[in-house]
Amino acid sequence: MSVIKELYIGSYRNIHKQQITLSDNFNIFIGNNGNGKTNFIESIYYIAHNKSYKTKNLESIIPHTSKQLSLAIKTTIDTIKLQKTKNKTNIAINSTYSKNTSNLTKKLPIQIISADRGYITSATSKIKRQFLNWGLFHVEPNFVNLYKKYNKTLIQINKILLHNEQQSLNIWLKKWVDLTIKINILKKTYIKEHIKLLDNFKKKSKKLKDFEFELVYGIPKTINQFDAQELLDFITQQIPNLIKKKYLIYGPHRSSILFKYKKKPIEIYSRGEQKTFSIVFLLLQVLYLKKKDIKPIILIDDISSELDDRKVGLILSFLEYLDCQTFITNIYNIKKIPKDSFVFKIKKGVIVREK
Repeated sequence: MSVIKELYIGSYRNIHKQQITLSDNFNIFIGNNGNGKTNFIESIYYIAHNKSYKTKNLESIIPHTSKQLSLAIKTTIDTIKLQKTKNKTNIAINSTYSKNTSNLTKKLPIQIISADRGYITSATSKIKRQFLNWGLFHVEPNFVNLYKKYNKTLIQINKILLHNEQQSLNIWLKKWVDLTIKINILKKTYIKEHIKLLDNFKKKSKKLKDFEFELVYGIPKTINQFDAQELLDFITQQIPNLIKKKYLIYGPHRSSILFKYKKKPIEIYSRGEQKTFSIVFLLLQVLYLKKKDIKPIILIDDISSELDDRKVGLILSFLEYLDCQTFITNIYNIKKIPKDSFVFKIKKGVIVREK
């Protein structure tokens, strides 16, 4: 997989005309709050997804002094440019214009930890589902097509429920059962592999001993998720209730991940604990992707926030082991930075590498 060699930020929030040469390993950005550290992290995420993880309001991203958002990167393989106004988006990959954002995501698999996005362990079901689907998008070739078919089926079922037109409902519910089982099999396998990786790390770290997670399928546990007839019988019995609801409340579109620590929901623990285990889960996903010959780019915003130096040191050690290009921001200098790191200072949107 490629790494980002150069990043050009023409205009993005408070950052203007910044050309940055980057390390293949660690890139650490130091600066006080309000100077542009998070904006920098967000800009990398943006060019990989054609959207922000913080806001849907484009006007808050385009600087007042500019009429457009402008970003460009050079990787070991590609040159990617993104320009965006209120009315138009131009994406160019190696000088060829692209309308498909998934092309960006494939070329730039980004994993991010940021308080602004929320920590995965205590995030909403929607964000957990997005996190899970992102991983499957990269490792399972059939997942995207399956999920597109599922969403089309879901739209049809919801239309039928909304207008109470039951004549064709059974046909669509059979399609829903078939697609639900196929998607659930992929998700079950994916999470199972992550649990295996976690079990290996539990042997090395007492802290991880009581950390666990499981897949929530979006269907009651009493139902066999993989038995077509049982699933069809269940959803058929639910039709009167679904007509009242006017939409389908069961299935992969309601799936999630349940995180626990010491057998209790992780949400009851401190923000520091939530951040620690969120990073652990992210790194497990990175490790799994690497086993599939996919090398993600890791973004961690404000790494020391809510973590002590010992935990930061452990995370950095694990990141070194993963050997992925990593971008880290922090308010103050980090102790024992990894070898071959590039360290930058950010002040009022100006980025300068320390020599």
